[in-house]
Amino acid sequence: MIRNYCKTALRSLNRNRGYALTNLLGLTLGIACTVFIFSLVKYHLSVDAFHAKKNRIYRIVTENRLEQTVYSPGGPPPLGRAFREDYTFGEKVARIYVKRERLISLPHSSDNQKFLEENGVAFAEPDFFHILDFPLVQGDKNTVLTNPNTALITERVAKKYFGDTDPMGKIIRLDNKLNFRIDGILRDLPENTDRRQEIYLSYGNLKDYNPWAGNDNNWLSYADELQSFVLLKPGVLPATVNQAFHDFSSKYYEGNYVKEWRFRLQPLSDIHFNSDFDGKVTKQSLWALSLIAVFLIITASVNFVNLATAQALSRAKEIGIRKTLGSFRKQLFWQFMVETALIVLTAIVLAFTLLYWALPLLRSVFEVPVMSIFFYDYHLLIFLPLLFLLITFLSGAYPGLVLAGFQPVLALKGKNIRASYRRPFTAKGIGRDTVYDFSTPHYRYFGYCTSDKLYPADRYGIYQGRYRNIATANRR
Repeated sequence: MIRNYCKTALRSLNRNRGYALTNLLGLTLGIACTVFIFSLVKYHLSVDAFHAKKNRIYRIVTENRLEQTVYSPGGPPPLGRAFREDYTFGEKVARIYVKRERLISLPHSSDNQKFLEENGVAFAEPDFFHILDFPLVQGDKNTVLTNPNTALITERVAKKYFGDTDPMGKIIRLDNKLNFRIDGILRDLPENTDRRQEIYLSYGNLKDYNPWAGNDNNWLSYADELQSFVLLKPGVLPATVNQAFHDFSSKYYEGNYVKEWRFRLQPLSDIHFNSDFDGKVTKQSLWALSLIAVFLIITASVNFVNLATAQALSRAKEIGIRKTLGSFRKQLFWQFMVETALIVLTAIVLAFTLLYWALPLLRSVFEVPVMSIFFYDYHLLIFLPLLFLLITFLSGAYPGLVLAGFQPVLALKGKNIRASYRRPFTAKGIGRDTVYDFSTPHYRYFGYCTSDKLYPADRYGIYQGRYRNIATANRR
């Protein structure tokens, strides 16, 4: 049965190439945009969501309340140390200082190789890797970065710098100033994280590299690059910590500075979405994108319905013959649904092909590593069948009912009749079905029912009578 449906559907689509290609183009563009938006939204929602203790991880942020409040994801250099020493809220506290676009050289290489690291380097305290889950493939997590002049690099950077040679113990030089010995190798960073630095250096050397950032007595200035992360103890509420920060300001500031300098905790889950603290995108934007995707799918389906309903007129005789030969309404309905499913399936394949070729452009425009593992994302493998079923139902159900509702005698006799069936997406089509006869000088309006179940009056010959009257008028 299904094989016969498919063969018949292919023959029908081959006879109506223009109709098939028009629908195919609209659905392909709609599906391609929807799949891309799905991947984009999913990427943003997954950023830094892989950390095991994410619900207890916070960043201490600064609010400098002047005439207008200035927000900073960072803080004064001694902020993290003072919080660790003054309070017992944190299980782990770590500071990190990021410098982008740094020059890394290999002083012991034969040609003194140099590399410009666009994502830069990060001076980090050892507990940073006990708060966030960036696992090591070489080295001891409990001792890395505890000694001065030590460094961690990722597998990718190790391969770039040293090839297949063991990188442990090798020396790298930062900005032709400081040497660091590689003490551990990090697993390559996942793409769904805002931490893009692949070189981590011991925090104890920060004062040698930047005396201002390493000054633990400097409370009157701050930098976005100097951040403090906290892993709260189980049961500690963020509101309790935020309340304690009021006393914290009173301890380290005097006069008006007490009111001006305010600190609070920012959840890890909020970092990527809070534009006040340099977030990448807002959740409102993601909701807007999701609504656009829904609108695109509905629009593509509505266009399909309109074209399919108009195309039904040219298939009136075909349906009439099929019903005369014994086809049931259910069979005709599913026949059209199979045709729709073939078009939708082809559109999905073409949409993936389009996305594959457009992927480099999309990545550069949106500046996110979206869809790099496009064909291995199990969320997408779940989303696509659901999308296929949804579009097939939205696009095929109504035209299928229209085709299945043809009455065989009327369909065979209606050579010159042009029908306009119920159009649920236009004001004129709500609540009535109209058919116009253009074979006479004047437009003749009469009701037409596409479903015996919905319009039982048709069973009593009311509408057939109108057809007979028109046929009689034409003969005259």
